[in-house]
Amino acid sequence: MGQKGLRLKYLMLIFHMRHCYIFVYWGLLMLPVTGALGQSLPKDRILWRNEQAGQLDSLSQIIEFPATTKEDRIDALNQYASIYLSYQPDTALRYTRLALVEAQSSSYDQGLAKAHQSLGSIFTNSGAFSQAVGHFSSAISFFQKTGDWEGEAATYNHLGELYYYTHQLEETLRQHERALELYQTHKRKRGEALTLGYIGHFYEKQEDYEQALNFQQRALEIYDALQDFSGLSTINGNLGSIYEDLEQYDKAYQYFSLALQYNLETNDEIERVIHLNNIADTYRKRGMYDEAIDYTKRSYALAQKLGQTYQLESALRDLSKTYALQEDFKNAHDHLESAHNLYVELYNRESVQQLSQMQGLLEISEQQKEIAILERENRIDRLVRNVVIGGMLMFVLLAGIVLSRQRLKIRKNRALYQAQQELIQKELENTQLNEQRLQTELNAKSQQLTAHALHLVQKNSMLKDLKLKLKNIRQQHKELDQPLSQLIKIVDNGFSFDKDWEDFRQIFEQVHQQFYHQLNQRFPDLTAAEIRLCALLRLNLDSKDISTILGISSDSLRVTRYRLRKKIGLEKGVNLVTFIMNI
Repeated sequence: MGQKGLRLKYLMLIFHMRHCYIFVYWGLLMLPVTGALGQSLPKDRILWRNEQAGQLDSLSQIIEFPATTKEDRIDALNQYASIYLSYQPDTALRYTRLALVEAQSSSYDQGLAKAHQSLGSIFTNSGAFSQAVGHFSSAISFFQKTGDWEGEAATYNHLGELYYYTHQLEETLRQHERALELYQTHKRKRGEALTLGYIGHFYEKQEDYEQALNFQQRALEIYDALQDFSGLSTINGNLGSIYEDLEQYDKAYQYFSLALQYNLETNDEIERVIHLNNIADTYRKRGMYDEAIDYTKRSYALAQKLGQTYQLESALRDLSKTYALQEDFKNAHDHLESAHNLYVELYNRESVQQLSQMQGLLEISEQQKEIAILERENRIDRLVRNVVIGGMLMFVLLAGIVLSRQRLKIRKNRALYQAQQELIQKELENTQLNEQRLQTELNAKSQQLTAHALHLVQKNSMLKDLKLKLKNIRQQHKELDQPLSQLIKIVDNGFSFDKDWEDFRQIFEQVHQQFYHQLNQRFPDLTAAEIRLCALLRLNLDSKDISTILGISSDSLRVTRYRLRKKIGLEKGVNLVTFIMNI
């Protein structure tokens, strides 16, 4: 089959794969403390560093040694959980539960602080944000009680990330600034640099690149003075990301290359996969396709060695894009299909893991309720003992009959109280189970909604590239003008996404049930196109993805956003995205 035939086959494949791709956007919402999908490994492919394995052996000996004190055992359980937190959240949850129960029974505040901090991270990764805030707040209280300012500062940073995922931007910055103040007060440069990186990343996502560069450069200077290669690798990667957003691809390449050089001095191979992939992106965006393919293949090989399924899928998609730009549509098609197959495998695995983890979190909540009930019963028992003692004194003073009646009354009251408490507890359990089920369904719909939006980005971006290629070929081969013009019209028709939008709208309405109703009620003059723009802004997508979904240029998108601001009467200085998300 000739090149022309391959182009046509690839074009028709794109049209027929409308609903084949669901790409996870969890990195913006759910996955952050431990890196979510990109940081989790299958249990049979975990690559422990030698020092981690040795540390686990030492901790196991402390936990199992009969003469170990309660405090040492609780500390070991918490450390064990923290090691597993990024790799096996189910295992981390199991050890955290043990640490929490034993710390509560021993009234060991430092152990409670660490356990609540780990539970906050686990709840965050599971999307149970309100419970996560509760555990982080408890952790901060216990850290303050024990004078552990480092634990307090680290928890503030966790809270900052959590508030960012829930779009509470002012609270995000406030929590990171609290952590920064503690690190600066106690002159802990490494913690200060880490927090500066968080704040710089926050400003990058707000497209305030001047502030983002300022904070990342400050972090870079500290890591450079400390000769901290891991920190230097991370911050150079952050700087490369900023310049990539600014479309300064040469600068982005320089920083990504520095990030890779520093990373080679560390044992963090997972981050190395990401740096290789970033370098490949800068080559592709500069039109250096052979170099892009080389680095993407290196990223793929390392991800395959580490068992990083998410990064494997990402590398395959990038290879598909590059081959398409080279007009090697067969390879582009094959890699796109392989990426889809990997995603299906990854999505199924993550769904099972999330359900298992949610069950574990529910069990923790139930255990805490049981502990509270036991404590309440203990207080009742103490009350009963006091009453009995008083009755005995009254027996001496007043006679046996008075004591008999008093004890009978106490037993009846206690039985009635216990019956009432059991009834209330049953009702509470049923209510919470229903809430958890509804939350799980809502999370699934939210993932499906974001995936659908990214599908539109993928489709329209590829159609745009194909249209440009076909126009170039038509200019070079005038004798193909008529058939190529027909193909260009087909591609233009592909930008029409009425069916895609109807699917998107149905899922969107299930997740944000009142949004369209309130939007139409407050602004009845909005056009269908403006309502679509409002829905995409509600998802907090960046400008590139929105313009790709709508099939318009970045300049046209800015004009559309300006007209939308005027039509809804938005004052100068009020952020459009924040306003839409508060509707």
